[in-house]
Amino acid sequence: MTEILYIQAGSQANYIGTHFWNTQETYLAFDDPEDPYIQHDVSFTEGSPTYCPRAILFDRKSNFGSLTRSNAFGNEDLDITKSDILWSGHVHEYRQEAISKSKYHAKLEETDELRVTDMDVEGAHLHQGGHEIRYWSDFSRVYYRPKSIQPLPDPMYGEIERGDWRGGHELFHRSNEDTSIMDESVRPFLEECDFFQGLHVLNDVETFGGFTDAFLTTFRDDFSKASSLVIPILSSIEYGSYDAQVAMSVFNEALYLRSLRELSSMVLPIQNPSTWPSYSWSNLSNLDKQKNYQTSAFISTHLETSTLPVRQNRSRLDLSSFCTQARRYGVDVVCGISGYAPVMPSIAFDRQLFSFSDRASLTDTQQWSCMDVIRGFSPLVLSKYEQWRSEHMQKGVSVSTINAPAHPLPSSYPAIFRESDFVDPPYKGKDAPPAVSVISSIYTGSGTAKMFSTYAQFLQTAQRSGFSCSSVGLETDEVRELIDDLWALHDGYSVAYDDDLDGEVE
Repeated sequence: MTEILYIQAGSQANYIGTHFWNTQETYLAFDDPEDPYIQHDVSFTEGSPTYCPRAILFDRKSNFGSLTRSNAFGNEDLDITKSDILWSGHVHEYRQEAISKSKYHAKLEETDELRVTDMDVEGAHLHQGGHEIRYWSDFSRVYYRPKSIQPLPDPMYGEIERGDWRGGHELFHRSNEDTSIMDESVRPFLEECDFFQGLHVLNDVETFGGFTDAFLTTFRDDFSKASSLVIPILSSIEYGSYDAQVAMSVFNEALYLRSLRELSSMVLPIQNPSTWPSYSWSNLSNLDKQKNYQTSAFISTHLETSTLPVRQNRSRLDLSSFCTQARRYGVDVVCGISGYAPVMPSIAFDRQLFSFSDRASLTDTQQWSCMDVIRGFSPLVLSKYEQWRSEHMQKGVSVSTINAPAHPLPSSYPAIFRESDFVDPPYKGKDAPPAVSVISSIYTGSGTAKMFSTYAQFLQTAQRSGFSCSSVGLETDEVRELIDDLWALHDGYSVAYDDDLDGEVE
């Protein structure tokens, strides 16, 4: 067995991760035990009596909601009782009021299973925006082991939380020293593996860029041969402003992406949903891009689909092979992810596929390779897809396709899709969840160049306008080196595609 350890860091990352694990739990619940579609041991650790994610979750303590180490699966209550207190004198005890159970969890306890179409009828009202969702743990359907839960101290008054590269590094090293993250959480997970293949890292860059960089650097020192797929959730930076906070965020993001060249096998950046153009969700009348609960579900659908090859029971790719195949013809580790859902017969693939990684439209960029995962396609849609991709292949684009069952929607999923969008579900029975058709693609192409040039141009302008490099903890020479590296990355992704070289990049 080849196992993956999942790392999630930051609120947005944990919202996305919660949807991801809920989908994995759906496979676990409905797969044929004799011939499962998903190899569950890749992502889960087998416990008694249930499976738990092989995951470590980092976030500020106040973002965990009711999920704590003390109520994680397999742990006794860690609260201090009177018998634990050695002081024999009078004690005044003050306890913070416990966070109440979410409405979704209360509803789950009343029923064996809720379907998405039942949510409004049952009164859980998770459709639309999920207004009752307070924390990402409010709609979780899995049990975590205590060592998975890594709450970090909430920011102190006056502490800079966003874009603080040096502060993020300090937070990791301080936390590792205080709680032995590497020895007490990471190593025990790895020691349980038959054959550990690598990391799947999902993190917010603005608040956890420096932290995750420090974690990956420490991890790489001990496990240099392990593969790592890193999915950074980028910030909602508006590049027209040059105030100190925006500059810190740009420096933080640029430093992190540059560092990932040495620390990762493949990088799939995700643009912040607030920057998505309106056409990207125009077919989803219920999707509100300001609602993290909703956008995180949509992102998770495409991340879960695009990485499906590493979890399939049959014809599964190990993480190293997956990253190598997805990156083919790429000039560096940074790739892009695009997709569309639901895929209806009226789909216009060339115009409607949306890139989650580039702020530029896919129609304005040149692609060199695509690894597509298509799910739940009808014969008509499949025919249109094959014709569309054959045209790309004639232009020299390398295309690989994996055809998979439709994407199931657990009851925790927001009702951003209409019932008319549902297709034949992969599982049968009255309690089986509905499903939608999806296309998700990992691609290499010239669109990535725009991202790096935007960072470089911003930093050059900030430097010329007299911005103090010391405010972000860098020397002038370090900033020049960073700008040069960003332009080098830009130039690499701007190379022309030569049809006469059999798909090779000049």
